[in-house]
Formats: sequence, C-alpha cells, structure tokens
Amino acid sequence: MKNKYGWLFLLALLVGCSKEPPQGVSSAGKAAKILAGMEAKGELPVLDRSATLAGVDADSNGIRDDIDKLIVAQHKSVDE
Repeated sequence: MKNKYGWLFLLALLVGCSKEPPQGVSSAGKAAKILAGMEAKGELPVLDRSATLAGVDADSNGIRDDIDKLIVAQHKSVDE
C-alpha cells in the first residue's frame, strides 16, 4: 500500500514540475506582485527591500527598523 502512494506522489511531482509558465509570464514578477498586494492589505509585514543587509536602523538599537516593528507588533498581540 505504501509503495502505491509513493508512486502516486512521484507521478504527481513529475507532472507538476514538467509544466513551463506561459510565454511572457515571469513567475518572479508574478510573485513580487502577489507579495506587494499582501503587504498592502496588511497580511504580510512591509519589509525594507534596500540593497544592504543591515537595512535602516534609525534608532541605533542594533535591529533593523522594519524587523523591530514586526517584533513589537507580535509582542502587543501576545500581551492582549
């Protein structure tokens, strides 16, 4: 029985991976649009997408400001 499900999984994996995206549609561009929409709706935190890893740390506390906001928001929801 286990062998049967293993083969079904491999078959589904092969079928899913064999399809190419339609011409002119970039999956990276599509993902960026989806993420931007989720950030705009508040479903995801808005992160600094600058070229540096350190990002902006205006208060010089050693934590990027965007990550610091996310941490504060999570702690507020736990305290409530």
